[in-house]
Amino acid sequence: MRYTFTLLLFVTSFYLFQCNSFFDGGVEDGLVSSEFADPTLLLNNLQLKTRDIFHESSSFGSELTRMHYMLGETYREAFSPDEFDDIYNDVYVDIFTSANALFTIAESKNLFVHLGVAKILKANAMITLVDNFGDMPYTETFDGTDLNPTLEDDQVIYNEALNYLDQSIADLSNPLTRDKPESDLYFGSFSEDERIELWIRVANTLKLKAHLNIGNQEEVLALVEEGN
Repeated sequence: MRYTFTLLLFVTSFYLFQCNSFFDGGVEDGLVSSEFADPTLLLNNLQLKTRDIFHESSSFGSELTRMHYMLGETYREAFSPDEFDDIYNDVYVDIFTSANALFTIAESKNLFVHLGVAKILKANAMITLVDNFGDMPYTETFDGTDLNPTLEDDQVIYNEALNYLDQSIADLSNPLTRDKPESDLYFGSFSEDERIELWIRVANTLKLKAHLNIGNQEEVLALVEEGN
C-alpha cells in the first residue's frame, strides 16, 4: 500500500512539473496565447460564425416581416431577451475576439489577405447588429472587466464598420502580403487571385448595403458606377 502511494505521488509530481513547464511556454490559466494561434484557423472560425449570425438574424427578420410565421400575436409574446443571446455571443465572444486576435497576428507577419478578410467579417457583424438592434455596446466591451458596457450610437458603429471595409480593400490590394490563407471556406474553389477579387467585391457590396441603409445617395451611385 505504501509503495503504491509513493508511486502515485511520484507520477502526480511529474505531471505537475510538466504542466508548469507548459505554462512557462506561454499558456496560463487554461488560455492559449494568441502567438500560438494559427491565422488561417482563426479566419475559418470567423467564416463559420459569420454563417451563424446570418442565419440567426435572417430568422428574426423573416418573422418580423411575416416571411415566416411569428410564434405569437404580439412582439412581446413572440420574442424574449434570451432569444438574442446566440447572436450576441457569436458576435462578441467569437467574431470580435477572433478578429481582434487575427489583426495582431496578421499585422505582425504581413498577412494582409488574412487581415483584409477579417476586417470585412468584423464589419459585417457590426452592421448586422446595428441593423437588428440599433445602438450597441462596442468600445467598452474589449477590456474584459466592464460587465455593463455603455451603448454607442449606431451611426458611430456604422462609420467604424465602413472604415474597416475601406481598410480591407487596401489590405487585400497590398502587394507586400506574404502567405495567403491555406483554406477559404467561402471561395476555396477559386484561384488565389480570384479569391482576392471576390473578397473586394464582398467589401464593396457591404459598403453599398450600409450606404443604402443610411440614405447616402452619392456613395451608393459612386459604388454602382464603379461596377465592383
